[in-house]
Amino acid sequence: MNNNEFVYEEVVAYDMINIEMKKVDGDVLKVGHPADVRELIEDMISEKLGYCPSLQEDVEEGEYQVYLHSESDEECSEEEIKQLKSLRITQDPETSTEGIKRLLQVEFRFVTESL
Repeated sequence: MNNNEFVYEEVVAYDMINIEMKKVDGDVLKVGHPADVRELIEDMISEKLGYCPSLQEDVEEGEYQVYLHSESDEECSEEEIKQLKSLRITQDPETSTEGIKRLLQVEFRFVTESL
């Protein structure tokens, strides 16, 4: 691997994966395990919206995705669920990840463990 580029097929265990989350302006916010990055996302959403929906992360097919956990329907009010849907933060991984990126002005990428 060159320049710490991530090659998904080389991952042998989930705990070896690292995700870099950075602001679109380039400032790196976090490099860490997918669950740790998701926790930071939850904190940032809580700060921005005033409540914290439960999220779930996934690293299927070489993409980092974050979406509403099914428990959010029980934890959030009807108003909060409506607001999340208007922000495109739903239980659909692809749509939700894009909504989160837009809301928080962040990007994600896989990186090697050596970072």
